Amino acid sequence: MGVFLGPELWRERGKVLPLQMPNEFPFLYTDFEHDSDFDLFTKLRPPDAGWGISAGECYINMDPNEDFYTTVNNAPLLYVIAPRSNYIVQVKVRGLPDQNYEQGVLMVYQGDDDYIKLCHIYYNGEKLLWGYESGGSWTELTTLSYSGEVVYLRIEKVDDTYIPFYSTDGVVWTQITPTYTVSYLSPKVGISAFSYSTAVMTFYFDNLLVRRR
Repeated sequence: MGVFLGPELWRERGKVLPLQMPNEFPFLYTDFEHDSDFDLFTKLRPPDAGWGISAGECYINMDPNEDFYTTVNNAPLLYVIAPRSNYIVQVKVRGLPDQNYEQGVLMVYQGDDDYIKLCHIYYNGEKLLWGYESGGSWTELTTLSYSGEVVYLRIEKVDDTYIPFYSTDGVVWTQITPTYTVSYLSPKVGISAFSYSTAVMTFYFDNLLVRRR
């Protein structure tokens, strides 16, 4: 079920009726159980290899040689407008990258040259990577060794500071350091999968949540 929810409806999710979607959503939750959940998102540069919903997950098939990296900005993105207040965005990511630069990504996106990303990536080994691009210049903040098909990724916004977390089960969260502070005028939050090489695979996403913090 995919729904945009206000605070009262969030507490009684089972009674939610279809809502008229405003320009900004205080809450978003989708478990990608229905094809219509895909319509909750704005779609930037759909991959030629395809994306959509199957078996209760959102899948993104990679095209070769796509990325968000300095002057190379040709990768896909599914996104919604971020809340204006402090918020949390998190998602379950499933995939086993085994070739350099294959990655499943959770992103806070101002534009192709200004964004933050937390991802499960193969980067001379399987890792979690946290970094940002500002004015088209990429900065890698942290890489952590990680092994496993499933990881939960979370980014929390507190004022203008973004705090990354990961979890193996979606219950117990581990903070990644350092945090990153930046002021975005009109950020979006979204998911992507891409590879800046000829190696391609499919990443699967589930239980995407955006809520006020």
